[in-house]
Amino acid sequence: MTATSPIEVRELLTLEQAAAYVHRSTRTIRRWVEGGDLPNTVRVKTMLLVPRSDLDAMFKPISSAA
Repeated sequence: MTATSPIEVRELLTLEQAAAYVHRSTRTIRRWVEGGDLPNTVRVKTMLLVPRSDLDAMFKPISSAA
């Protein structure tokens, strides 16, 4: 089996998994998807799958000012 997408299937999270991963509600995740904050979200029939890398990118640490 070859991958045709740069996002691997194991990195895709359901709304519930994404919410648990970032300690937010599924409603918040859905708002982020609808607002374009998670641009690589995939819809499979009625299910939304969020790439873990999109969530990680939203929560990058702020570098301290020296």
